[in-house]
Amino acid sequence: MKLAKLSLAALVAVGAFSVANATSLESAIKGVDVSGYVRYRYYNEDNNVAGAKTDRHRFTVPILFKVPVSDKVTAAVAMFAQENDYATDGRAGAGTSQPYSDSSFNLSRMWFNYVDAGWNVKLGRQLIATPYTEGGITGSYGDGLVAMYSPTSNLTVAAAGFVKSNQTVDGAVGGLALNNENIYAAAAIGSFSGVNAQLWAFKVTHVVKNAFFLQLSGSVAGLTLTGQGSWTKLDDDAYTALNAAGVVNNDDTGAFYGIKAKYAMDNFNVCAGYTTTSKNNGISTLDADGGLIKAGKQIYYKTTNARDTDVYFFTAGAGFGQWSVGAGYVGASSVNGTTLDGASEVYGQVGYKYNKHMGVSAYYSALDMDKVDDSVAGGDNNEFRLEVKYSF
Repeated sequence: MKLAKLSLAALVAVGAFSVANATSLESAIKGVDVSGYVRYRYYNEDNNVAGAKTDRHRFTVPILFKVPVSDKVTAAVAMFAQENDYATDGRAGAGTSQPYSDSSFNLSRMWFNYVDAGWNVKLGRQLIATPYTEGGITGSYGDGLVAMYSPTSNLTVAAAGFVKSNQTVDGAVGGLALNNENIYAAAAIGSFSGVNAQLWAFKVTHVVKNAFFLQLSGSVAGLTLTGQGSWTKLDDDAYTALNAAGVVNNDDTGAFYGIKAKYAMDNFNVCAGYTTTSKNNGISTLDADGGLIKAGKQIYYKTTNARDTDVYFFTAGAGFGQWSVGAGYVGASSVNGTTLDGASEVYGQVGYKYNKHMGVSAYYSALDMDKVDDSVAGGDNNEFRLEVKYSF
């Protein structure tokens, strides 16, 4: 095989897997499965504050290589690169009114996977996919072990433990420091008489003493109903810090409840939902992009883990061949009891699927937070986002 005929992905695979033991070029790339995407996003934001408009260009490229070791064992390695280019300041803490950039490149995943007789065991650096973390390809990862066992076709039980996770709160838990803490989880996921169920137990050292999550869902005649409940008890150190900051109000136990109904017919769908958190403590997730019921493009970052908060939403969408359109409304009331009497977001979106690998989409979102107290950071924000994505 001539070197000139190798794709970039194959060359990287050769470098990742063959250098150490000097295998032949043909052997190194044989059976390698390559997946990932190349994504460009353009953001324009305006929060109606003079000099704070933002133009941002984001470039994201995650690539995963999987190599069969045997019939039962697979090895994998993933690289992740991302860069944000800001044309103007407009972002808190930037410290400059000049254009600037931030970038990252890391080994986001590297694991060995064993599959046999109902067992699926994965060891190494991998994504942390739970209701409390962002399990997407650009989300949370850690070094650890995940073991799953399926005794029947409709039931899977799992346990996981991670050290040195990259999980950060990103403002979702009131600025509480969370740096490389250990994460532990256990789950039972199954389907019984048309009802899909998930039950999770979760723990984060120094942050979450214990948490439990339950989800039930089912579909009939185009209608899908989903209900969720999350109950979280904070670790003593976390409770002390969050109580002093006013994020929780003399209560170390928080709760979240949500329900969502979606009806789809032909190429049209509508959805409505409602979520609520307990009066004194709304802490229910580590990441706003986690697995809890949410809606909108911006508002859920403001309401995630806020106590005494009610959120309701309505969305509609339709598809016409390669085109899709959608719109939504989200309303929130009484965020943290006193800091926000009300907020709302309206948005519209459009998408075009060029082929099975490439698509273009865009949305415009208007977030109205005029009722934020003068002492609270925030306010209105209009956001436009354009995305071009090629998956392979």
